[in-house]
Amino acid sequence: MSSACIPRRFNALNAAHGNVKITTGKAPLPFDLYEFLATELLADKSRSSVFARTFMILCWNLMCRSHVKRPV
Repeated sequence: MSSACIPRRFNALNAAHGNVKITTGKAPLPFDLYEFLATELLADKSRSSVFARTFMILCWNLMCRSHVKRPV
């Protein structure tokens, strides 16, 4: 067994015994945090902040749209 498998096996054993909560996937971004980040990025006038805010808004719109998508 390689040393890379040891932490994974340790986590799996702890999860099996109920000692650790294992989550899969990504944690959702709460709207309050999104609003705070957008406000802070809007207040900062640097080029990187303008790009970051635009990117964040586009990503948020795509994430929200995926939940209301109609099945074909």
